[in-house]
Amino acid sequence: MKRAALFDVDGTLVDTNYLHTTAWAEALRQCGHHIPMAAVHRAIGLPSVDLIEHLTGKTPDDETKTQLSAAHKALYAPYFERLHAFHDAARLLRTLAGKGWVIVLVTSASGEELEALRRAIDADDVIAQTASADDVDEGKPAPDPVHKALGLVGAPAEGSVFVGDSVWDVRAAGQAGIPCVALLSGGIPRAELEEAGAAVVYQDTADLLDRLDESPLRVREDQLNESPSGAREESTVSGQDETVGEQDETPEAVPDDNLETGLGQGGDDTDGPEHPVPGGELPQGPGERAEAVPRDLPDQQAREGDPWDLHEPGTSSEDDAAPGPGDSGTDSGEEAGPEGAQSEQPKPDEPSA
Repeated sequence: MKRAALFDVDGTLVDTNYLHTTAWAEALRQCGHHIPMAAVHRAIGLPSVDLIEHLTGKTPDDETKTQLSAAHKALYAPYFERLHAFHDAARLLRTLAGKGWVIVLVTSASGEELEALRRAIDADDVIAQTASADDVDEGKPAPDPVHKALGLVGAPAEGSVFVGDSVWDVRAAGQAGIPCVALLSGGIPRAELEEAGAAVVYQDTADLLDRLDESPLRVREDQLNESPSGAREESTVSGQDETVGEQDETPEAVPDDNLETGLGQGGDDTDGPEHPVPGGELPQGPGERAEAVPRDLPDQQAREGDPWDLHEPGTSSEDDAAPGPGDSGTDSGEEAGPEGAQSEQPKPDEPSA
């Protein structure tokens, strides 16, 4: 049976919610509507017409709708080439695809905006389909986009999971009968996501990836043996492609129990370094909600290439070596280090003249 992992895009995979907030607030101001930024922010994720109606309190006529949509596009489009995906967003998608999930994007974006978002995510090799605003008559929080996404890949609601960042995502998933994993990366408070019905809440894509095996997206061992039609036979792990055929040609065969537990496909034994979650307890199942965990600081993330390297940039372990025999351990009057001070030197019988 196919298992579909449905992903919202804005605020979930790509850091765009606040760009949309400022663009919509300015577009509304230009048309005579002064809406607080906080209210605009909470409306992000709705289709354009629904967002306008939600914020202004009335259904826009064709002229108003066209004017506001054009103003928003003009204000937001300059960011298209500067959009950034959240940390580990692409890696999360590839890890799930390697575990047999069929990846589908579910978004209100379309056209050039959707193309810019997919470029930012940079994981087209594992994205099976995209359900956009152009594909349905009614957008989130109606279940239509979710039903459309499931239909595109022939996956049932049972066993599928939705990942989003807004109350609109949570409500749409709930009406479609699938659990929603909510992320705080879109800026919506945990309490609002939980009240809307989120199954569990994580900080962002990196946090979800770190705690994948305790989330609704965890995969049981019996599911790893399934080969649903349409699933990719080639998976990417830590930037390298591994195929079943290549594994068969390896002189030393990989033990079957490793294959069943998903080692080398985004599990504990991936090639790339993992970021352990600092503090807190891991959730025991999909029914419990994870506590928000702060991410590693940027300077720590920059050391990702070698997490065990404790030296400052520009130094090496050679700088810490103790002075050898005959070395004074000092330079231009500087005091010798502790190791240098403990070096044994022959004691002269008579003091030097």
